[in-house]
Amino acid sequence: MTFQDTLQNNRILITGASGWIGHEFLCQLQGKFGRLEHLDLTCASSKQKTIYIHGEPIECKSLTSITDSFSYDLIVHLAFVLPNPSKAIKVEEYIRMNQEILTLTKDLFDQSQNALKLIMSSGAALDGSNFSHSDILKNYSLLKQNMESVLRDSNSLVVRLWSATGHHMPLESHYALADFIRRAKINEDIFIQNDVLRSYVSAPEILEAALDHLYNGGRGMINSGGSAITLSKLADITVKAMNSNSRVIVKKLRPDSKLDYISPESKLYLNNFKKLSSIEIQISEMIQGIYKS
Repeated sequence: MTFQDTLQNNRILITGASGWIGHEFLCQLQGKFGRLEHLDLTCASSKQKTIYIHGEPIECKSLTSITDSFSYDLIVHLAFVLPNPSKAIKVEEYIRMNQEILTLTKDLFDQSQNALKLIMSSGAALDGSNFSHSDILKNYSLLKQNMESVLRDSNSLVVRLWSATGHHMPLESHYALADFIRRAKINEDIFIQNDVLRSYVSAPEILEAALDHLYNGGRGMINSGGSAITLSKLADITVKAMNSNSRVIVKKLRPDSKLDYISPESKLYLNNFKKLSSIEIQISEMIQGIYKS
């Protein structure tokens, strides 16, 4: 029996369902089951809203309103306030919002102690000192570490997700890849200040692999793995995939610039769950999905 067979009989809770990773997860389930209405699914977000996954409406409850006394069989925890350089938010408020989410989620975990739990963390939790130049990013790292510590139990799998691709990534976001796609679409030159290394993985692939690993006894913590690539190479691949006339212009690294951490190889792929798509395939499928949606 596969995890897909089991899911059909499970009560499932997804926190942070309205975020883009939440969309990727729901999209993946939709692809497996045809329609999400066939699942016993509760979706939670920062506030009550309706989201659409390829035309199918999904009602999201406010996380604060979920006070169910019954237990879930699977909880997928994605909810987290991400750092956003374009929004002026005080560090204290940023910490408070994430601590509130953590408290609510811990209560839900305690109500469903026997549930399988998939906890999405970040590669940034590896070492917060890498973000010493930014209080928001440093606190992002520390908050992720604390989340891992508070929520982990004998039924949980923590996935430290590094950089990811997926066609639900909002193009108006501050992600480097979203910026490359926006600029390539209008044939605008792409300037890269610091040509750092990143580690990219397909969000749909890692979510499916993690869920399969969890249902087959995988516990503890794993890294998402991925393809190590410089930002300039990533931009080149994006420009080529879009048949764009954009030029990729790399500025010199500052003497004090650091390379981003690269994710250790993921157990999921070492165990040959499935072959990881190349970054070229990831970008191609992502672009096709964005402009088909």
